[in-house]
Amino acid sequence: MATRLHVAQQDRHSPNIILLSEFRRTETGADRGDIGDDGYEPLAEMMHEVAHELATDGVMAAWHDADDQPRVMFVSGTGEPGSSAERDMIAAAKVAAIQQTPICHARENDEPGGSTMVTARIPASDGVATVTIAVRLHGEGTYIDTRDIGARLIAMVKPFFRLWSLRSRAMARIQGLTSAINSSDVGTVLVNGHGELVFVNAAAELMLARNDGIRRAGSMLSATRLADTMRLQAAIEHVSSGGTPRDASVAEAPVVALQRKAGRPLLAVILPNAAHGTGDDDVAAVVRIFDPDRDLDALLSPVCKLYALSPVETRLACLLAGSLSLTDAAVRMRVQEQTARSYLKQIFLKTDTNRQAELVALLLKSAVRAAPNSRATLI
Repeated sequence: MATRLHVAQQDRHSPNIILLSEFRRTETGADRGDIGDDGYEPLAEMMHEVAHELATDGVMAAWHDADDQPRVMFVSGTGEPGSSAERDMIAAAKVAAIQQTPICHARENDEPGGSTMVTARIPASDGVATVTIAVRLHGEGTYIDTRDIGARLIAMVKPFFRLWSLRSRAMARIQGLTSAINSSDVGTVLVNGHGELVFVNAAAELMLARNDGIRRAGSMLSATRLADTMRLQAAIEHVSSGGTPRDASVAEAPVVALQRKAGRPLLAVILPNAAHGTGDDDVAAVVRIFDPDRDLDALLSPVCKLYALSPVETRLACLLAGSLSLTDAAVRMRVQEQTARSYLKQIFLKTDTNRQAELVALLLKSAVRAAPNSRATLI
């Protein structure tokens, strides 16, 4: 009998129970998705174990939140989509979800071929999980001890859902942290104690793809120049091995310059992961990579709008923040230096600054950092 994993409709799900990464949405947006390898899905493994141990004809796991319609997470056995058996199991789960008892017996049919529905109820912080099994009477005189089956069912599934809830919360945090790292314009690479890549954020992926200053060498993080690679690997090894800093109260963070074909070198700062294991997937160090030649226009656009700078004033401010002199900025803008000086006076007035150095400091401190493919907009 085919196994089906179901997806909550319209992305409505419990962050404590249902993991988005454990379901596959079909192109039509339906809430059913076949999965070929049940071993990949811990819920499927557990439900198959329940079906085997309790000799059920069908098993269904569902999630119930504020509304009345359960989200079916897993079903196998007799509960074919749209069948009366599936409707009976869903009805039993809905009844059990609003009860206060851990076990509910929805329907008992003493006729041969009839089924008894037993549902385990597992409350969570933002809803209820239910596991409903169908046990079929196979002949006259067959007796089903529903109390015994219910006790065995709740004993099997309650610890599982508690662990899955903890795992789901951890996964939700990991997904949130991953999103936060990917939304940064600073290249961030996590490496193990051997300097092998464990995680690369979006900004770092762009840098590695350019193969200029920093690159992949198989599974290793490497520079494009041998001398820089040796310094980078030595710094990673020193940090991940717990090298003692001069000041014990401050974590040591060596900085390595990574030369490029043209322009200023990339700067890689290596930060230790204080508590790490020795496995290949254990993060021993965090490498942050900065590009001093990064175009500042996108970073400074929001702050320039904040101070109501005109487009031409914004252009001048960005050039000055990019280390150009007023003379060079005027040449770049194709205006007379005196005209550029007039623009600068207006910028000083709007930003309440008096000197170019003060203006540049204000702009850089107010720069809005976002992912390379995102656009920050002042609202």
